[in-house]
Amino acid sequence: MANFPVEGGRVDPEGTDGRRRVVDDRSGSVAPGATDTLDAASLARVLALSPFREMDPTRFPRSRSLAAILQDHTTLSRFRRGDILVRAGDYGHSAFLLLSGAIRVVRRPGLPESLLGRAAPPRRHWSTLLAQPFRRVPVGEVREPVRDPGRGRGAGSQPATTIGADSGTIAGAASGLETRREAGNRIRISVKAMEHLLAHHETATLGPGEMFGEVGALSRFPRNVSVLADTDCEILEIGWQALRDLRRYDPPFRDRLDRLYRERSIGHHLRQSRLFSHLDETVLGEIEAAVRFASYGEWNWNADHREESRRSHTERLAAEPLIVREGDPATDLILVRSGFARISQRFNHGHWTIGFLGWGRHFGLAEILGGQESGETLPYQYSLRALGYVHVLRVPAPLVAAHLLPALPASKRPLPPAVSTGPGRERSAGKGQLSPALPTGPGRERFGNEDSGILEFLVDHRFINGTASLVIHLGRCRRCDRCLLACAQGHGGNPRFLRQGPRHGPLMVARGCMHCMDPVCLIGCPTGAIHRHPRGGEVIVHEGACIGCGSCAEGCPYEAIRLVEILHPDGSPQRDPENGLAILKATKCDLCLGQWGGPACQRACPANALLRVDMGNTRAFRRWLEA
Repeated sequence: MANFPVEGGRVDPEGTDGRRRVVDDRSGSVAPGATDTLDAASLARVLALSPFREMDPTRFPRSRSLAAILQDHTTLSRFRRGDILVRAGDYGHSAFLLLSGAIRVVRRPGLPESLLGRAAPPRRHWSTLLAQPFRRVPVGEVREPVRDPGRGRGAGSQPATTIGADSGTIAGAASGLETRREAGNRIRISVKAMEHLLAHHETATLGPGEMFGEVGALSRFPRNVSVLADTDCEILEIGWQALRDLRRYDPPFRDRLDRLYRERSIGHHLRQSRLFSHLDETVLGEIEAAVRFASYGEWNWNADHREESRRSHTERLAAEPLIVREGDPATDLILVRSGFARISQRFNHGHWTIGFLGWGRHFGLAEILGGQESGETLPYQYSLRALGYVHVLRVPAPLVAAHLLPALPASKRPLPPAVSTGPGRERSAGKGQLSPALPTGPGRERFGNEDSGILEFLVDHRFINGTASLVIHLGRCRRCDRCLLACAQGHGGNPRFLRQGPRHGPLMVARGCMHCMDPVCLIGCPTGAIHRHPRGGEVIVHEGACIGCGSCAEGCPYEAIRLVEILHPDGSPQRDPENGLAILKATKCDLCLGQWGGPACQRACPANALLRVDMGNTRAFRRWLEA
């Protein structure tokens, strides 16, 4: 659900009607047009519009009625011509329905960074960095009091942003941009001389009833296009919770979303894939028309992750939705659009994890290649299961064999699976069956001669989600505390990670922010204080917008975010002037974004015992393990 910035205001999480709203601190009244949910009149109007008027309310459970879903998880907003609605590169969790007016979608080339209003990440001056080791270290989280802290718990000034720009930062009135303040102190960013600017860009115009932004909302990936208001317009923002429920209970709406996804995203994904990048547009169009989109698992996988991580491996595996079963005919090439999937293989009486797939990876190409060479359909050599949730594209094998394989460069061709009629696994091996004596395949070789349980450990605990997981080799660690001290020096004397966490052999994954590919901590933040950095994708907290509600800490499945009391320079707690409660803020690792040289914890280790691991680059992890 989008949250609009209100400077000098606060978010009241417990209004008299149980709904969140933005309150003007100066008058105590609800800021005009700034409520997070629809009022009764707006709700009635929205229900009378397409596609909601075509929905059958009886399909929805009494506890999650259509009206309740829209009231809780949608927002109505008005924009003027030239306003930036969505910026390419921003991370968002909402789709948008155009109720009136027209919008322009900027396709190619994208708008320059200067026109998207983004500021370069700030770096600390070299003199500040040199002075860090000699500063007196305060006890606790000391901050200078804000000028107008507001009355909400931990409330402060809100960051300027724009609709759909959940992770955006505004640099101000950059060249070609103008800003204005509207009701509720919302900041709007508008492009000047829009027609002159867009004359050099490929654009598409959408009218009333059209939906946009659904790709970013469904995949939790950055927006791939910018969207501007072509006329004065009115837009309904639909939060991911509403999308989830509407898609679940109304089949026509689900079909509509899938159609939009096919029209606007599948082709883009195929062109981004290294497998399909060499094909011409005619062939890509034929493949695009035949691709099937499928979704497995639950988006809110983090809610049960801690409990599931305590289950046995067999229990976890049984609970994961099956995408492909080992031994079934290889009829499709599977492309992972978002999320993660586990690759496993039967071994004795169980399954052995031998790899995992993330965004952009594929599954089943070797079997299709082997089938083309042998003249028969081979079975899948491995099983594929959803980890949490995963969205996949299924490309029919005949199209792969006809168009992809003949033109596929040798460097991209996998070895076809060996087909054997000799003894192998527990099941008999007849004609066309795969029979390796031990599990082999993608992912297993990545960890060299190390304990094969490492992969099982990383997948079971979902550490594969991390782009900067904090891994400590306890066998090399000298217990010198330099990692902790270096982190503390860069963060006001307060380290941003805990040296504790799940272990496997000599390895420990410490409780520090992993800057996940799927940052579920962002979901539910009422002010957008925790967000992706628009340049590097680091997950950071805007302290001025944090109200200390704890939704991010509760949502993080890795316990990497902490709520702390904010202190005055004299050590006394800062308190809410209205209710006297201590002001809380969320703190976490920011990957030393304001420092030079990257993560201080890793640079400070004298024994090469600490590594920030990008699980999308397991080769670097393997080299570190073998060092």
